[in-house]
Amino acid sequence: MNAMYMFIEAEKTTHGVAFLCRLLKVARSSFYARLAAAKARAARKAADQDLVHEISVVHVASRHTYGVPRIHAELPWTAGDPTGGRGRYLLRHGSAQVR
Repeated sequence: MNAMYMFIEAEKTTHGVAFLCRLLKVARSSFYARLAAAKARAARKAADQDLVHEISVVHVASRHTYGVPRIHAELPWTAGDPTGGRGRYLLRHGSAQVR
């Protein structure tokens, strides 16, 4: 199913999206929804990479002694994420390896 959307994306400049969706029997709204979701995933990934960088900076500045609770308290991203769920997940499972 993903190949159809990739084909539509590649050929939409040559043929119209509506024509390609009719040809492949795919709803136009699902094509645009998938396109929007891909952009949202890319933005989230970029934000996560920035956050991992901030986490690494704090971790190195603490000479690798700060763990998850201290780094969580140190970073200002808790204002946008009061529970710190995303940051805590990245601290534990991201590329920033913290104790």
